[in-house]
Amino acid sequence: MTVKLVAMSAPTPSGGVRQAVADALVITWRNLKRIPRIPELAIFAILQSIIFVLLFAFVFGGAIPLPDGGSYREFLPFSRRPWLLPQ
Repeated sequence: MTVKLVAMSAPTPSGGVRQAVADALVITWRNLKRIPRIPELAIFAILQSIIFVLLFAFVFGGAIPLPDGGSYREFLPFSRRPWLLPQ
């Protein structure tokens, strides 16, 4: 019994930017369709974003100096509403 080996090549990329955008939209739509069935996904995504903004502003804000000497807190919405800042 003889075995014939066939060399397989890697698939050639096709599409381009248009195909990449279409694929990204399909993935985004599939992820958004899950939110009504699992509302915790949206809640956790929103809370995680808020926690990251606060973490980087108040915990790590002074660790990275800006070239022009400004502050990261100037870009936060809390800087326009000082009553929201924790005391």
